[in-house]
Amino acid sequence: MRSRAYRSVSLLVLAALLAVLPGCGRQQAAHAGSNRKQRNNIIVMISDGCGYGTLESTDLWLHGRLRSEPYESFPVALSMRTASADGIVTDSAAAATAMATGFKTNNGYVGVDPDGNRLPNVLEEAEAAGKATGVVTTVQWTDATPAGFLAHAQDRQDQEEIGRQIVDESGADVVMGAGDPERGESGQVVSRPDYSHVGGKGVWDSLVSHAAGGDANGDGRPDPWTLVRTRAQFT
Repeated sequence: MRSRAYRSVSLLVLAALLAVLPGCGRQQAAHAGSNRKQRNNIIVMISDGCGYGTLESTDLWLHGRLRSEPYESFPVALSMRTASADGIVTDSAAAATAMATGFKTNNGYVGVDPDGNRLPNVLEEAEAAGKATGVVTTVQWTDATPAGFLAHAQDRQDQEEIGRQIVDESGADVVMGAGDPERGESGQVVSRPDYSHVGGKGVWDSLVSHAAGGDANGDGRPDPWTLVRTRAQFT
């Protein structure tokens, strides 16, 4: 597996959809009447809470007719059942876990089965194959939907533990989203920082000092994160 020396965590609020897996695999796809073609990147875009009614409302609002958006004409379209393992309606944690692992779980569970056993997710499998992975979200990167691809916990509300796992245990190359503990929703500096979305104060301090990060590639050496907090740091 390649070096993970340039992993990065960003706490900028960016206009991106929820889950992005860049560089994840070289999947072979066969097309009728054509040669095999390599797929170098897989991008999963999640509109959290979206259902058939959302799509139909969008169609009618924008175009005045149903099935008028480009994605509704894709050659393959599949739907997911909404029931979780313990309810007829799933929440974001159970839904993200199902998408990331292929298994149903209880509402509120992240990356574990109904008995609390850890489930391997698609990012971990891609990382084991030497692929680059990442998650981009418009909310805190410890929230249920991104966490379903990065962490394992029986309570989606335990965002401090989820954040610690993402920083200390995840092999992802990029994690991007909101949650800077020292700033409010409008970007203003706050007098009382909230470290619950970044793994706690200890994890945050280690991110700031560029000391955070476990052995993501299994070579016996730590793979520290690079913390990006400003627009200028992207250049």
